Parts: sequence; structure tokens; C-alpha cells
Amino acid sequence: MTTKRTRSKAPRQELKSLYETRVMDGIRSWRDKRGPDTSDDRGFLLWAFDLILEASGSELTDEQVIQACERDRSGDLKIDGGYVDHETEKIFLVQAKNWDPTKLVGDDPFIRTWESLDLLSDPKRIEKANSEAKEFYAEFA
Repeated sequence: MTTKRTRSKAPRQELKSLYETRVMDGIRSWRDKRGPDTSDDRGFLLWAFDLILEASGSELTDEQVIQACERDRSGDLKIDGGYVDHETEKIFLVQAKNWDPTKLVGDDPFIRTWESLDLLSDPKRIEKANSEAKEFYAEFA
């Protein structure tokens, strides 16, 4: 006999509360470091990138995190943040999306992130990339 598994879903209010206490604290922390003109999206990218690297054991200084996220603009090959840890030989590619916690995200942002690997293997696309993306590609190519 098979049983159907059901996934419990946190009520939207709980998600919003978690977003406010965890994510917005991270965004505010980076806004405090970078200044009041730092947007929520930019603060989210910096916070998420820093959190990912810290969890992997590749801690960076604030300035290194900021530098790793400089490629987040037009022509970034769908890579908002990137870092090559030469010591551990790990490459970190981050595509960050700051979403309203009460709305569904869907698969599209995740699919676009995977597409960045294809973009990085296409010399014609790299020629059209912004200068930061080209420098990042050259670092690990």
C-alpha cells in the first residue's frame, strides 16, 4: 500500500515573518555598510552571496563580497556574483532574486541560473558580456 505524501506549507504570514526577521535583517546590514542608497535587491545579493560563501567555508571580507558582486548588470551572463576560491578550487556562481515572500517564485529563475553555465561556455556570448563577466571568465577559463 502506498501513501500519498503531503508537504506542509507554511502559511504566508509565517513566510513574511521569516523574510522580515532573516532576509530584511541581512539587507539592512548591507545597507548600513554601503549607505542608504543601497537598494533592497542589491542588499539581498550582497547578503545572499556572503551567506553562501560563509556556509561553504570560503569567507570573504566585505570588500571582496562587493567586488564579487560587481558584475550584476546588463551583460552579466546571468551571473550576479562570482568568486573563484583558488585554495579549494571551487567556483561560485550566484544569481540572486529578491522576491516578495507572499508570492510564488516558479522555476524560471532557477532555469535561468543553470543557463549561465551554457553562456559561459559560448565564446560568442562571452565576447558580448560586460567587462566584469569577461574578467571573471578569464579567471577560471
